[in-house]
Amino acid sequence: MSADAPSSSELPSEDTLVVRVYHKDPAAPVSAAVATLTVFREAVAATTISVAGSSYIWQRQRLSLRLVASSDSPHLFAQVDYGASVEDEWLAVHILREQSKKFNDVAVQVVDSDGEFLLIEAADALPRWLDPDNAINRVWLLDGALVILADSSSSSKYGPLDLATARRMLHTPAASTSIYSSDNLQQAAFARLSIYPTAAVEHMHCAEALIPRSLAQILREKRTLVAPATEAFLLRDPVSMKACTKMSRFPPTDSVKVTVSFSRLMYAQLQAQRIQPPQAFSALLPEDDAPEFAAVELGMKLACGFELLCANASADAGDFDEVPETDEYALFENEFKEYYGYPLDEASNGIQQILCLREFKQYRLDESYSLPNQAKDIVAILPLLPHLSDADIARANDAAGTPDSDSWLNVDMREFDAKLESCFIPPPEAADDADVTDGNNDDEGARIQARNILDRLSKFMSDTHAGLDGIEFDEDDVSSDGSEQSGEEEEEQQQEEEEQEEEEEEQEEEEEKEQQQQEDDDDGNSDEIDEDDFFEFFLKDALKLPPEEIEKFRATTSSSANHSTRRRSAGASGRGFQAFSSGISQLPVALSSRIVEANSSDDDGDNDNDFDASDEEISDMRIRSRFASSASSSDDDADIDIVNELRDRSVLSGDEASGDTEARNLQILQNLLASITSQDGGAGPSSNLLARLGIS
Repeated sequence: MSADAPSSSELPSEDTLVVRVYHKDPAAPVSAAVATLTVFREAVAATTISVAGSSYIWQRQRLSLRLVASSDSPHLFAQVDYGASVEDEWLAVHILREQSKKFNDVAVQVVDSDGEFLLIEAADALPRWLDPDNAINRVWLLDGALVILADSSSSSKYGPLDLATARRMLHTPAASTSIYSSDNLQQAAFARLSIYPTAAVEHMHCAEALIPRSLAQILREKRTLVAPATEAFLLRDPVSMKACTKMSRFPPTDSVKVTVSFSRLMYAQLQAQRIQPPQAFSALLPEDDAPEFAAVELGMKLACGFELLCANASADAGDFDEVPETDEYALFENEFKEYYGYPLDEASNGIQQILCLREFKQYRLDESYSLPNQAKDIVAILPLLPHLSDADIARANDAAGTPDSDSWLNVDMREFDAKLESCFIPPPEAADDADVTDGNNDDEGARIQARNILDRLSKFMSDTHAGLDGIEFDEDDVSSDGSEQSGEEEEEQQQEEEEQEEEEEEQEEEEEKEQQQQEDDDDGNSDEIDEDDFFEFFLKDALKLPPEEIEKFRATTSSSANHSTRRRSAGASGRGFQAFSSGISQLPVALSSRIVEANSSDDDGDNDNDFDASDEEISDMRIRSRFASSASSSDDDADIDIVNELRDRSVLSGDEASGDTEARNLQILQNLLASITSQDGGAGPSSNLLARLGIS
């Protein structure tokens, strides 16, 4: 074991907490440091029992410190594989913090696969210079507080810090040493610890289960084996489930009802699993609505988990050598007996000795946690288990007490939503003030927003500088509602704009030269299309209307064009476009009458025109024409009501609330709202246009 803390590239494996405890004085004699660390370890072991209780079940590994002897830096080390149970990690931190309050000459380091996870919790209260790269050996638990070390005299003020220097700074801070430990930092870093030690008891759940008698014997000797069995059941697959067909190790023929202890996480995981009952249990399962169904189903899942765990396990002969006669083993054996509730004054029997040796290898000889290693415990003690009588089971159930209610599995969504909202909603005082302010400014804000939309759209539509490349947006307007930029970002943006302007100027010069060359080569003829000529061509040659009807369209479109707003067009008159649009809108009526005439002529059999439509088509066109006229009339009435309301709210001014401008502005707002609503919160043309105009 290395005496130094791991670098940022040597983080623990996933879901693993690593603990190191050092004597604060690096110059302290080794014997004195070892004595202090030994007392600290015993205190942590006792606190683990008192806080968690003898019934607490860790998901994979419990907190158990061991002494790492080193000539220069002896320290305590622990590795807690907490799996999916984050509660185990925070319980370990709580125990270490409570003991560090009592030992002011020790310093504690805690890291997990995320690195300095306490800094992640306190991210809003950290100094700006601190980052994951320079946090190594700077973060400590000292006297129950989280402290961060900084040395202003160092040339690399906030660079990496070696372990020896950090311990010297903790023991005898120099004038240049800064120990950062604010109240906000403590509150944020240890916010999750406020629920302990009560949460350790609430984390457990006792439930009745009908399990094979041999399985009840195993859980009596080592209750924590329920954790690897649960994990094995969760990781099952169709191939491995074949082992549960016969249930050779744990046959359910001789089953007893016992009270089993789980963590809440394990119990919820088992309850969430759905399984087709193996053949061995098919005759034992009652109806779903039977009172004993829950206990039988839970016992079936637990028994299958143990069967899956032991399917390929075998006890190696080398696993059970002679008991080590060392002080280290003696200390561990006492800790083991306390945790599992074995009498301290009695010699360990064969089963206890095997289990203690197995755990000693795991916690003291760096044997990694794995399901096969846990299965070895079961296979090793299974032949040695004494017979468990019904009287023994009854006494054990009485000692366990009444099973717990699992009503905590039923989540009230209203309470869940309330807790979720409490994380984002400001405090009541701030919320009340905000409500008052918002109430007073609702109407005014709506008026300003509506006017802003209309003004910017009007400016957009009246742009006369657009060419073939489209509209050029004013970037200042677009970013006016955006986020603030730093000075460096503004400089970069300004430099990019200058470079872009230079490129545009060069491009304009090249375009002018090309245009001049084209004008020189041009023979003076123009290829531009006149809208009036195109419209007349459309009526005469495409629709083949008679001259008198064409004259009517000319008169109508001329009148419409005179009363319409001229719109921007690149190098062409707006009158022709509006005339064309106005004429097209009247085509259904004209065409329907034209078709009627055509069909009337068909009755005589001497008509040879280009229109040929059925009665249904003629009727359909007439209906659509009348409907369009009716809808236009009803829309006009609705528009008048909306205009009056907008005038009352000052969204439309007195001058604008009249004539074509009023109708146009109203139509713009209606179309925008309809388009944005149809987007269902996604991207779309209207939201993109408003965003480019700086409206959000």
